[in-house]
Amino acid sequence: MNKEYICSIDETGRGSLLSILVVGAVVTTPKEEEVLRADGVTDSKKITDPRKREYLYDLIRGTVTDHNIGIVGPDEIDQLGIEGAWNLGCYRAVKGLYKTPTFIKVDGNRRISALSHINQEAITKGDLKEVSIGAASILAKVWRDRYILNEIEDLSINPLYGINSNKGYPTKQHLNALIEIGPTTRHRKTFIKKYVNE
Repeated sequence: MNKEYICSIDETGRGSLLSILVVGAVVTTPKEEEVLRADGVTDSKKITDPRKREYLYDLIRGTVTDHNIGIVGPDEIDQLGIEGAWNLGCYRAVKGLYKTPTFIKVDGNRRISALSHINQEAITKGDLKEVSIGAASILAKVWRDRYILNEIEDLSINPLYGINSNKGYPTKQHLNALIEIGPTTRHRKTFIKKYVNE
Protein backbone atom coordinates (compact mmCIF):
# COMPACT_ATOMS: atom_id res chain seq x y z
CA MET A 1 0.00 0.00 0.00
CA ASN A 2 1.44 3.33 -1.06
CA LYS A 3 1.18 5.83 1.77
CA GLU A 4 3.62 8.41 0.48
CA TYR A 5 1.07 11.24 0.31
CA ILE A 6 -0.99 10.89 3.47
CA CYS A 7 -3.85 13.26 4.23
CA SER A 8 -5.34 13.68 7.71
CA ILE A 9 -8.91 14.92 8.17
CA ASP A 10 -11.08 16.28 10.97
CA GLU A 11 -14.18 18.47 11.08
CA THR A 12 -15.87 21.02 13.28
CA GLY A 13 -19.42 22.36 13.47
CA ARG A 14 -21.15 18.97 13.36
CA GLY A 15 -23.36 19.64 16.39
CA SER A 16 -23.89 23.35 15.85
CA LEU A 17 -27.42 24.62 15.26
CA LEU A 18 -26.40 27.16 12.66
CA SER A 19 -23.95 28.10 9.95
CA ILE A 20 -21.29 26.03 8.27
CA LEU A 21 -19.62 22.68 8.76
CA VAL A 22 -15.87 22.93 8.17
CA VAL A 23 -13.50 20.07 7.35
CA GLY A 24 -9.74 20.49 7.70
CA ALA A 25 -7.31 18.47 5.58
CA VAL A 26 -3.54 18.45 6.00
CA VAL A 27 -0.70 16.53 4.40
CA THR A 28 2.28 16.51 6.77
CA THR A 29 5.84 15.28 6.46
CA PRO A 30 7.59 13.70 9.46
CA LYS A 31 9.67 16.87 9.87
CA GLU A 32 6.57 19.07 9.85
CA GLU A 33 4.94 16.80 12.43
CA GLU A 34 7.95 17.21 14.71
CA VAL A 35 7.52 20.98 14.62
CA LEU A 36 3.78 20.74 15.32
CA ARG A 37 4.23 18.23 18.13
CA ALA A 38 6.92 20.33 19.80
CA ASP A 39 4.51 23.28 20.02
CA GLY A 40 1.64 21.25 21.43
CA VAL A 41 -0.63 20.59 18.46
CA THR A 42 -3.41 18.23 19.54
CA ASP A 43 -7.19 17.93 19.47
CA SER A 44 -8.59 21.47 19.25
CA LYS A 45 -11.15 20.67 21.96
CA LYS A 46 -8.30 20.16 24.42
CA ILE A 47 -6.93 23.65 23.77
CA THR A 48 -9.20 25.91 25.78
CA ASP A 49 -7.23 29.14 25.35
CA PRO A 50 -8.36 30.81 22.09
CA ARG A 51 -5.01 32.63 21.84
CA LYS A 52 -3.19 29.30 21.87
CA ARG A 53 -5.47 27.96 19.14
CA GLU A 54 -4.85 31.07 17.05
CA TYR A 55 -1.10 30.67 17.52
CA LEU A 56 -1.22 27.00 16.50
CA TYR A 57 -3.45 27.80 13.53
CA ASP A 58 -0.84 30.23 12.21
CA LEU A 59 1.91 27.71 12.97
CA ILE A 60 0.11 24.98 11.03
CA ARG A 61 -0.52 27.21 8.03
CA GLY A 62 3.11 28.34 8.06
CA THR A 63 4.56 24.86 8.55
CA VAL A 64 2.38 22.46 6.57
CA THR A 65 2.94 22.82 2.84
CA ASP A 66 -0.32 21.27 1.68
CA HIS A 67 -3.53 21.99 3.56
CA ASN A 68 -7.09 22.96 2.75
CA ILE A 69 -10.58 23.28 4.18
CA GLY A 70 -13.94 22.12 2.89
CA ILE A 71 -17.05 24.15 3.69
CA VAL A 72 -20.68 23.02 3.70
CA GLY A 73 -23.43 25.62 4.19
CA PRO A 74 -26.52 25.29 6.40
CA ASP A 75 -28.89 24.82 3.44
CA GLU A 76 -26.71 21.98 2.14
CA ILE A 77 -26.66 20.42 5.61
CA ASP A 78 -30.47 20.56 5.71
CA GLN A 79 -30.68 18.94 2.27
CA LEU A 80 -28.05 16.23 2.76
CA GLY A 81 -28.23 15.48 6.47
CA ILE A 82 -25.15 15.74 8.64
CA GLU A 83 -23.47 12.57 7.34
CA GLY A 84 -23.99 13.58 3.73
CA ALA A 85 -22.75 17.08 4.52
CA TRP A 86 -19.68 15.66 6.27
CA ASN A 87 -18.88 13.52 3.23
CA LEU A 88 -19.25 16.56 0.96
CA GLY A 89 -17.02 18.66 3.22
CA CYS A 90 -14.33 15.95 3.23
CA TYR A 91 -14.54 15.68 -0.55
CA ARG A 92 -14.17 19.44 -0.99
CA ALA A 93 -11.27 19.63 1.45
CA VAL A 94 -9.34 16.86 -0.29
CA LYS A 95 -10.10 18.11 -3.81
CA GLY A 96 -8.50 21.45 -2.93
CA LEU A 97 -5.13 19.93 -2.02
CA TYR A 98 -2.17 20.30 -4.39
CA LYS A 99 -2.07 16.55 -4.99
CA THR A 100 -4.57 13.73 -4.59
CA PRO A 101 -3.67 11.78 -1.44
CA THR A 102 -2.71 8.13 -1.68
CA PHE A 103 -4.00 7.48 1.84
CA ILE A 104 -6.37 9.26 4.25
CA LYS A 105 -6.46 9.17 8.04
CA VAL A 106 -9.90 10.16 9.33
CA ASP A 107 -10.80 11.13 12.87
CA GLY A 108 -13.64 9.00 14.20
CA ASN A 109 -15.07 5.59 13.41
CA ARG A 110 -16.27 6.01 9.84
CA ARG A 111 -14.69 6.26 6.43
CA ILE A 112 -15.52 8.84 3.79
CA SER A 113 -17.80 7.25 1.20
CA ALA A 114 -17.33 10.19 -1.18
CA LEU A 115 -13.61 9.33 -1.29
CA SER A 116 -13.93 5.54 -1.28
CA HIS A 117 -11.48 5.29 -4.19
CA ILE A 118 -8.69 6.36 -1.81
CA ASN A 119 -7.38 3.99 0.87
CA GLN A 120 -8.46 5.16 4.32
CA GLU A 121 -8.17 4.45 8.01
CA ALA A 122 -10.73 5.69 10.55
CA ILE A 123 -9.04 6.37 13.89
CA THR A 124 -11.15 6.77 17.02
CA LYS A 125 -9.88 9.79 18.97
CA GLY A 126 -7.45 10.31 16.14
CA ASP A 127 -7.11 14.02 16.93
CA LEU A 128 -5.47 12.98 20.21
CA LYS A 129 -3.42 10.09 18.82
CA GLU A 130 -2.12 11.66 15.61
CA VAL A 131 -0.57 15.13 15.55
CA SER A 132 -1.56 15.49 11.89
CA ILE A 133 -5.25 14.91 12.67
CA GLY A 134 -4.93 17.31 15.60
CA ALA A 135 -3.58 19.88 13.12
CA ALA A 136 -6.59 19.31 10.86
CA SER A 137 -8.93 19.83 13.82
CA ILE A 138 -7.28 23.14 14.76
CA LEU A 139 -7.29 24.31 11.16
CA ALA A 140 -11.04 23.64 10.91
CA LYS A 141 -11.92 25.00 14.36
CA VAL A 142 -10.14 28.35 14.09
CA TRP A 143 -11.25 28.91 10.49
CA ARG A 144 -14.88 28.26 11.45
CA ASP A 145 -14.70 30.42 14.59
CA ARG A 146 -13.35 33.34 12.58
CA TYR A 147 -16.05 32.85 9.94
CA ILE A 148 -18.82 32.72 12.55
CA LEU A 149 -17.66 35.94 14.23
CA ASN A 150 -17.56 37.75 10.89
CA GLU A 151 -20.91 36.30 9.88
CA ILE A 152 -22.79 37.41 13.00
CA GLU A 153 -21.34 40.89 12.62
CA ASP A 154 -22.10 41.17 8.91
CA LEU A 155 -25.67 39.92 9.37
CA SER A 156 -26.22 41.83 12.64
CA ILE A 157 -27.32 38.61 14.33
CA ASN A 158 -29.01 39.32 17.65
CA PRO A 159 -26.51 39.09 20.53
CA LEU A 160 -29.16 37.31 22.63
CA TYR A 161 -28.20 34.07 20.87
CA GLY A 162 -24.72 34.29 22.40
CA ILE A 163 -23.13 33.10 19.16
CA ASN A 164 -20.03 35.11 19.96
CA SER A 165 -19.24 32.61 22.72
CA ASN A 166 -21.15 29.43 21.83
CA LYS A 167 -20.37 29.49 18.07
CA GLY A 168 -23.83 28.14 17.34
CA TYR A 169 -23.84 25.17 19.68
CA PRO A 170 -26.99 24.53 21.76
CA THR A 171 -26.20 26.31 25.01
CA LYS A 172 -29.01 27.35 27.35
CA GLN A 173 -28.71 30.97 26.19
CA HIS A 174 -28.90 29.96 22.54
CA LEU A 175 -31.92 27.71 23.05
CA ASN A 176 -33.76 30.34 25.07
CA ALA A 177 -33.20 32.88 22.30
CA LEU A 178 -34.45 30.40 19.69
CA ILE A 179 -37.65 29.93 21.65
CA GLU A 180 -38.14 33.64 22.39
CA ILE A 181 -37.17 35.30 19.10
CA GLY A 182 -37.04 32.42 16.64
CA PRO A 183 -34.28 31.32 14.25
CA THR A 184 -32.08 33.40 11.96
CA THR A 185 -31.68 32.70 8.25
CA ARG A 186 -28.42 30.91 9.08
CA HIS A 187 -29.93 28.33 11.42
CA ARG A 188 -30.09 24.74 10.21
CA LYS A 189 -33.81 24.11 9.90
CA THR A 190 -33.56 20.37 10.46
CA PHE A 191 -31.46 20.89 13.59
CA ILE A 192 -33.83 23.28 15.37
CA LYS A 193 -37.16 21.52 14.74
CA LYS A 194 -37.38 20.21 18.28
CA TYR A 195 -36.77 23.68 19.73
CA VAL A 196 -39.01 25.94 17.66
CA ASN A 197 -42.26 25.81 15.75
CA GLU A 198 -42.14 27.57 12.41
